[in-house]
Parts: sequence; structure tokens; C-alpha cells
Amino acid sequence: MLLVGGFIMLRFINPALLTPDFYHLVPSGSLTMEDRRNLTLLCKLIQNISNQRVCNEEWMLDCNPFIEQNLQTLEDFYVHVLMDPNQENEEQQPFDDLLQDVSAKDINPNAVTISAYKFFYEIFSERKEEI
Repeated sequence: MLLVGGFIMLRFINPALLTPDFYHLVPSGSLTMEDRRNLTLLCKLIQNISNQRVCNEEWMLDCNPFIEQNLQTLEDFYVHVLMDPNQENEEQQPFDDLLQDVSAKDINPNAVTISAYKFFYEIFSERKEEI
């Protein structure tokens, strides 16, 4: 799930949060420097949740209970994103092999094909409103 979470957060959620004016979510020029700083901290918090890590910085330690309380919610979101929208129902299991823990030594970067990237792109494109 870390791979899925990292991909979703780093490519979709965090860019929209960091630069909402670029994505026309807010009017251009409407964000103050304080607003941008707060959005940066929010992205840092969300990235820690998606990495399943608590905050180490002293000034963010108060966020750790929030992270711990929301890990399952985020994992449920990832499972929802992984569901095939054409077959989504209560009994459907998401791509079970993606839910298993794999050690880094077992990962073969050459095994990822262009079709896999296209597959994820299509899923995220179809669900961009939900994400």
C-alpha cells in the first residue's frame, strides 16, 4: 500500500494542495504566504500518513495521534481507489497481491511495464473527481 499511497499523494493530492491556484481550485493570487505555509504543513502531514510514519519533528509531534487514528481510513481509501469501477461491489476484493507486504529486495523495478503505468493512469484519471 505504500507504493499506491506514495503515488496518489505525490502525484495527485499534494500538488493540488500545494498549488491550488495552479489547478484553478482557488483564484490566482488569493493565497498569502501564511496560507502557503499552512498548505505545506498539511501536505507534510498527509505525506506522513501515506508513508505510515509518525512525525519526528518536535513541532509536529502533536499530529501523531491524528496520524495513528487515520491510518486505517487512508488504507480504506487506497482499497477503494484500487477497485475496478466496472466490477465494484461488496464482495469484490481489490488486487490482493498489492495488499501484501513485500521486502525491498524482492522488488524488481524492471518488472513494471508500460501497461502497468497506463493501467494506474486510467484508474486515477477516471476517479480524479473522487480523489
